[in-house]
Amino acid sequence: MVYKPERAHYCRETGQVVLRMDHHCPWVGNTIGFGNYKYFILFLLYATSSCLFANIDIVHLLATATLTPSAAHLLFGSGSIMALLSSVMVPFSGFHLWLLSQNMTTIEYCQHRSRAQSADNDQDRSSYYDIGLMGNLSAVLGDNPLMWPFQCGQLRGMGSAFPSDQRMKHYLANFECPRQCACRVIPPARTDARTDARTGARTGARTYAQPCPQKAQPSYQCN
Repeated sequence: MVYKPERAHYCRETGQVVLRMDHHCPWVGNTIGFGNYKYFILFLLYATSSCLFANIDIVHLLATATLTPSAAHLLFGSGSIMALLSSVMVPFSGFHLWLLSQNMTTIEYCQHRSRAQSADNDQDRSSYYDIGLMGNLSAVLGDNPLMWPFQCGQLRGMGSAFPSDQRMKHYLANFECPRQCACRVIPPARTDARTDARTGARTGARTYAQPCPQKAQPSYQCN
């Protein structure tokens, strides 16, 4: 059985398993995950703030300054482009800030949304890894709030295990294989480290499972 860390997913674009994978972003040319999610959030905030400030300055110039027709035409075109970018960046940044406050990735949001729609249960829309607003922010941005606006600081943990609320612990403790066999999830009894065969990095191993006897691979996925 191949070990799969919590919240890790395989990215087809890069051909690698990404820890705490959020999504693959073609605009930055990389997969957003545990190691660079903070930088992605800051990139969104910096870009959105720049677009909003540019809009304000352009509107102020058009309203108060005496401009030639050509200069006014160029400013109006630039303002239209900035307004278009802002209309995309503001809701996108707001969505990721909401995900950050819930300690949820884009993949987990899509999974929880589909489960909530099928079960008609609003409680399934929340994240299993929600540990409070400050805990959720610190898990991504770092333990020092003074370093949150800057592209520095130490990430919490190794990206292979995450604290979760009581619902996830209850789920792991009461997991039953859908094939009605001997497959089950064992709560973590110890913490050790393993070496990733692809990257050579050391990762902490927290979750262990007995393989399903009716299949070569486990009959479940830990997402």
